[in-house]
Amino acid sequence: MFPCPKCHKLFNSSTALVQHCESPTNRCKIRESAKYGKTIDTISGGLLETKGRHADGTIKYNAREVNW
Repeated sequence: MFPCPKCHKLFNSSTALVQHCESPTNRCKIRESAKYGKTIDTISGGLLETKGRHADGTIKYNAREVNW
């Protein structure tokens, strides 16, 4: 199970948790919190990070370079 760090709702998959986090209409509003960037980083195993916002207010994401 994957818990939301803000509202503590449990999700069956990381995909469902990301969808919850990205939803602009959910009651939780984690995407507006300071925890959002760390949450995305944790869910993605460190591959994704947030990098500010686009002109329309949506969140920018950055895929980190992986050195295999």
